[in-house]
Amino acid sequence: MNCPYCGKALDNQAQFCSQCGKLLDPVSLQANQPMFSPVYRPHSVSFGGKKTVGFIFTLIVLIFLAIGGLVFGIFYGIANSDSAKLSVRFLKASPEAAEALGTIEKVGWPLGSIKISGGGSGFASFSFSVTGSKASGKFYSSLSRINGLWRISSARLQLQDGRSVELPSQGMRDLSPPPD
Repeated sequence: MNCPYCGKALDNQAQFCSQCGKLLDPVSLQANQPMFSPVYRPHSVSFGGKKTVGFIFTLIVLIFLAIGGLVFGIFYGIANSDSAKLSVRFLKASPEAAEALGTIEKVGWPLGSIKISGGGSGFASFSFSVTGSKASGKFYSSLSRINGLWRISSARLQLQDGRSVELPSQGMRDLSPPPD
């Protein structure tokens, strides 16, 4: 016979369980049906079926969309910054760039950084892919910000044929920001 409380195998004459110490009920001893039957059940992990898999998939998609939105927001913010706009205006107004590239047909998204400190000072550095009617390459610009006004510090074109063209910034340092 087995203890009806803990399932321990007992002698048929036992009145108390030797494991849990409980008084054995004569009615349950006659029926000899344990109230507790130790059954081995392996631990298994269930994800709850299709609903959980769908939830996990949706969560992953939302995370990717959030990351993509954040990255796009950063690139959009850099491309629409005053310093990036000033760099593009400088490139398009440069006679040396027009001579090397021809008519500028496309200026790509800027890659680089912008750092603005307190008091209106800062620094920015960009590279843009640029395509003209005669050639294409990369445009590099460095800018400084003093008293809230961006100025071109240095600018250069690196053409795909290997030539490097310095773009002098004298006379074009203080291009005013575009009107809003």
